[in-house]
Amino acid sequence: MNSDINDKGIVDYIQNVMQDIKYAINIRYLNEKEEEKQKHIPAHAVRRKHESEEFKFFVPFSENGDVGMANYENEIRNNAYIDKYEYGILICRKKNLNTVNEDMILNSGIIVERASLSEIFGENMRISKYIFNSYERERAYNDIIVNFPSNWLQLDVARDNITDFSDIINDNGGADLLGEKIAESLYKQIVQYIQYTKERKTNIPAIFLQDVIQCALDFCGNQSLNKVLCTNLDALRYVVAVEFTEDGLVYKIIRRKARGKRIKIRYVEENAKKERNKWIGHLRRHEIKINYPLEENANHHNIQASKKTLMRLIEETAHRNVMYTYTIDGRTRYEIERLIKEIVGELQMEDDRKFIFKVLSVMLLNMTDKVIGNSYKKEPGVVFALKSALLQYFCIGQEEKQEMRIMYDELREVRELFNE
Repeated sequence: MNSDINDKGIVDYIQNVMQDIKYAINIRYLNEKEEEKQKHIPAHAVRRKHESEEFKFFVPFSENGDVGMANYENEIRNNAYIDKYEYGILICRKKNLNTVNEDMILNSGIIVERASLSEIFGENMRISKYIFNSYERERAYNDIIVNFPSNWLQLDVARDNITDFSDIINDNGGADLLGEKIAESLYKQIVQYIQYTKERKTNIPAIFLQDVIQCALDFCGNQSLNKVLCTNLDALRYVVAVEFTEDGLVYKIIRRKARGKRIKIRYVEENAKKERNKWIGHLRRHEIKINYPLEENANHHNIQASKKTLMRLIEETAHRNVMYTYTIDGRTRYEIERLIKEIVGELQMEDDRKFIFKVLSVMLLNMTDKVIGNSYKKEPGVVFALKSALLQYFCIGQEEKQEMRIMYDELREVRELFNE
């Protein structure tokens, strides 16, 4: 009815809001030059965007209120789920970590513009563990697209927000039970995916799978009645394993298995603890002074600037003796995570991959095993930063064959990290 909207504006609107409907759309329209154009929008358009991705998860919904289970090998990997299921929730890897989340809430394939996961499933849904402020709430590793059947929802008059679930959901446990059903379906699919990747290493950083597992835990909610499900999901999470040898440190990632563990420490050689204690004594006899090691001929200016900022943040907390003990303040924690995400590609480069790990290893060596592994206190800043970096360095699949070695001699060569 608004005569100011031209044909192109209408076409753009249709393309933006009709993301997951089961029918293909073919449009003929006139552009600004009165030329006839055509636009084709495929059925389930948002799913089609991720056809080439192997890393994705899908939980189907039915109009009768059921939450189904799609098989990863037979339906997800070969994209059979796209046309088989009309409704459901899709979790897929974010293409660009520096962009905002693209979480979508859809009603029969059409966007509900002002709806959010946290309003539907609880305030802790999709809130980052690295939260700094209300503008940086969401984790940014995976995107979530939820397409609800229309008979599941109650919408406001403008149809741009969800006011409540319908009776078909509320009479069967409401949002809490629905979230648990989604989590259970996700758990089964995650297990299938882990089994699929067990004998093949992918190029997908482990942080993406860690985020999907956390997402399933978010759907469970804080007051979940299904404690077994929460325990099983938590056991799938990655934790960092540090092996001390006589010559240095070996980093690995392993499944958590037992709740409460965040890092596993092991001394694998007879004199490993003795050599580690030598380094603790060495570091405590010399005040650490962190400089900014920027290569003179660096081709990646932004990466080098990120390194500089990271070093400044670590230096600020180190001089307050906070990094060595329990935790770091929220802003620094957020900034370190953001910077590590910015240089995720560099973490996997063979020539310069150890920069961050050398810095964090120096910090880790100045902490006692008790402080590193004490699960009853807040996560130490070094452990937090190290885990974030390692989960983006190591890839999903054949995790038991992946490791990173940092030798003590290598740390001696990094003169700019501390004073001799």
